[in-house]
Amino acid sequence: MKICSYNILTGANIRCGDRRRHILEVISDLNKQEIDGKESPIDILVLQEANDFDSKENEAFMKQIQERVWLEHTHVSSAKVWEGNLRYNTVIYSRWPILEIHDFHNELSNAGLCMVIDTKEFGKIGILAIHLSHISEDIRLKELGIIIHYMEQFDKKIILGDFNSLTQEDGYIEENMDSSVEKRFDVMSKFKKEGYLDTSISNGQTLEQLRTYPTPTNDNHKFKEPTRIDYILTKNLKTHSRVAGIDHSEEAKKASDHYPIWTIIE
Repeated sequence: MKICSYNILTGANIRCGDRRRHILEVISDLNKQEIDGKESPIDILVLQEANDFDSKENEAFMKQIQERVWLEHTHVSSAKVWEGNLRYNTVIYSRWPILEIHDFHNELSNAGLCMVIDTKEFGKIGILAIHLSHISEDIRLKELGIIIHYMEQFDKKIILGDFNSLTQEDGYIEENMDSSVEKRFDVMSKFKKEGYLDTSISNGQTLEQLRTYPTPTNDNHKFKEPTRIDYILTKNLKTHSRVAGIDHSEEAKKASDHYPIWTIIE
């Protein structure tokens, strides 16, 4: 099972110009990716900041993405309204039918969706796509409590998305970090204590290699130094081998302020 998470920055057309063509190319390349000489298509794709994917304005783009990944089943969150009438939706695309869906509308700062799928290889899995608060670690910790409590009903689980949080495992050096970055690791430490496995854990990689934010497309000049704030976490799937990566391609540098991440569970 190949899983991919990608924050596409305000629907890929509100900030930093219209980047939808680049987003489509990035997702297409990830879907055609070869691993060990074999093509490895995406089975679960999650997008954050999928603005207007539930309206006429970006509905066609949502369908274009669906056609690129050949994933039949999809659902868009009902995100709360922020300043400028922006709604930072989360969307899930799945190869398997969605048996259940829970929309965390008004429970989280941005958006969150939990879907249940049933696969031949792994059985029933709860998959939670999240976009945690960008405001503070304290708010994210409150959101984390909601998330962990809800996910207790599932044995096998995956949580993925834009967490806006750092992990101590990545070896940050405080004096090298942007002054605006909140230098706390509470959220990721809590996930670890709860038994969730970080599928992109560093394994000797540099912080630049682990960077998921920002890319050269970033227009928030407070952030320049590499951080990893996007994750794919699993629980009770740890007996299976994993391959994981972050797409730092030239196309990905143009497409969003985040790089997409992916992992394979076998």
